[in-house]
Amino acid sequence: MPYWEDEIDPIPEESRKFELLIRGYNTKSAQWEHEHEYREFVDLLGCTLSAGLYFSNFRPGSLREVILGERCSLEPRVVSTLINESQEKGAAFEARLLRARACRNSYSLKIEGAL
Repeated sequence: MPYWEDEIDPIPEESRKFELLIRGYNTKSAQWEHEHEYREFVDLLGCTLSAGLYFSNFRPGSLREVILGERCSLEPRVVSTLINESQEKGAAFEARLLRARACRNSYSLKIEGAL
């Protein structure tokens, strides 16, 4: 079985490592294709730095759902407030807030409303 690196056309050595890194971050197992996830790379120099974390604005229409994981310690009302405040400041997105719960008898998640 060939490795995914074998599928990349030869490129100059200085950019090969970068291309392999991008390819690795964009590779997703077929078992997760149901997520219909999009990934975006942003320049950290254009982000807002807060408490050691980098934040970037979402493009209009790009954020549709915020799913809090089962072990997420954030209260849904806190996240909901942040979403509402962002919209009041002109953010161009409408995001539903959901919570993921592990199913007890299968390896799957149940997604439900968080509020």
